[in-house]
Amino acid sequence: MHKALYRIYRPTSFIDIVGQEQIISILKNQIKEGSVSHAYLFSGGRGTGKTSTAKVFAKAVNCIDPVNQEPCHKCSVCVQGDMDIIEIDAASNNSVDNIRELRENVVYTPSYGKYKVYIIDEVHMLSQGAFNALLKTLEEPPSHVIFILATTEPQKIPATVLSRCQRFDFKKIDKNQIIARMIKILDELGLTYEEEAIELIAQKSDGGMRDALSLLDQAIAYKELTYQNVVHVIGELDYREFHGFVKGIKEKTTVTLLENLQKIEAQGKDLKVFTRDFISYSRDMMVCKSGASQLLSHSGDEIEALEESAALVDMDFIINLIETLSDLEVKIKYATKPKILIEACFIRLTKLTQMISSSSEAATLPQIEELSRKIDELELKISNLEKGVQKPKEKVIQYQEEKKAKAAMPYIDDVRLQANIDDSEKQKLEEVKARMTEVHEVLRKQKNVHLKALLMEGEPVRYVNDCIYIGYDDNFAFHKQTIETQINADHISQALTKVFDKPLKVAFIFKREMGNIKKDEIDEEKNIIEEIKQAFPDVPLEIRERED
Repeated sequence: MHKALYRIYRPTSFIDIVGQEQIISILKNQIKEGSVSHAYLFSGGRGTGKTSTAKVFAKAVNCIDPVNQEPCHKCSVCVQGDMDIIEIDAASNNSVDNIRELRENVVYTPSYGKYKVYIIDEVHMLSQGAFNALLKTLEEPPSHVIFILATTEPQKIPATVLSRCQRFDFKKIDKNQIIARMIKILDELGLTYEEEAIELIAQKSDGGMRDALSLLDQAIAYKELTYQNVVHVIGELDYREFHGFVKGIKEKTTVTLLENLQKIEAQGKDLKVFTRDFISYSRDMMVCKSGASQLLSHSGDEIEALEESAALVDMDFIINLIETLSDLEVKIKYATKPKILIEACFIRLTKLTQMISSSSEAATLPQIEELSRKIDELELKISNLEKGVQKPKEKVIQYQEEKKAKAAMPYIDDVRLQANIDDSEKQKLEEVKARMTEVHEVLRKQKNVHLKALLMEGEPVRYVNDCIYIGYDDNFAFHKQTIETQINADHISQALTKVFDKPLKVAFIFKREMGNIKKDEIDEEKNIIEEIKQAFPDVPLEIRERED
């Protein structure tokens, strides 16, 4: 019968344990100084070396002739002392009766070594009654007994048990250390391999050596350890295929997206795994978009695919993609037909992309933008020049209602009336600009990442009456439109108040609205009236003489 690699290459000495150097150092020092504790708790993710470390430690404390606190594997205790190492699977032996039996047996002295070592794996699976039964023994054990509790979920263990153990948290094993271990094994086996294949296995193992060796065991069945063979074994998509999905969503090619999804299902891919991997791809794409691709541990081809995808979209698209896919992952966890939910998600994403594109396009249409700007400018000039222009009452009411509906900005003053910036305002504005990163960080900690992203596309342009005006370029009209709601403005105002330790308001404008207003253009009365007529061609106007 074939023996799995993770069993063949299970560590038998401390030196064989990968990625837990600090823990190994402490345990070896305790053996050297003779200060071994009566109870230990080893916690950490699967495959990080908890049980292996416990077994090696159990041999090392009993070894007659240790070498640098390592078991010699030659003395009588090392050869025959397995009787003094009792392994208990708490997942299947979790009752009160099982623990009572253990308590009855601990009184017996070890057969060969100095200590009897009880290794209780998955200890969090014990019942509450079993924990209570174990508690007294943990508190006052016989001098010849050592307990080593191993778990992946330490939060499920009662505090009374935790307080009686020395706790060691096993971290995820570094990717490079996993790669080095696999290369060593492959060299011993005399097998050839592609570096990209090894990197992919290490990446998918998620810091677990056992998972890495299990995947490697499957992959070497092909005799040639290639990247494509590993992709087939893992059952995941090539990064190029994820790029196709991103491109399809961006270009709103719904039919192509659904066809590609059908092909994936036909290949026997797990759609729940596909969703999870798509989230990971989107995260990596976000990192690339941020200019930090050097932080990613991917092959050159994968980085190239990520950068190509990141170039197609903006940061808002990526953040929205991650949030939508994360919601989808929760929904399909217990879904009987996940394909339907994924299809609906893709259609929603394409429609949302279409709406965003349409909004952006509409925001840049000269007719609409120019008309809106003209109306604002004319209204301001009329006020400054004290003109006596009266529109019909019903039209005035209608226009006012439209302006009220259009004005989404909370706290808005007419910043153009404050066109001349004095030195004190300049100083305050520069301070605001210098500390905006602090505001962004406050929003991030408050889990308002989308607000942070929208806010970063604008910049402070005015500081008037404790109100900070955030200016946007015309090509960021969608960002301005999205952020200027009452609830968003409140969140940002709170962040500003927290950073500057004083109540501050916020408003959002286009940078082009910052032009100076000349207040003495009295001689432009005829031109203004003509502009008003062009803006409201269907509205009869009554012109009254100004009363000086």
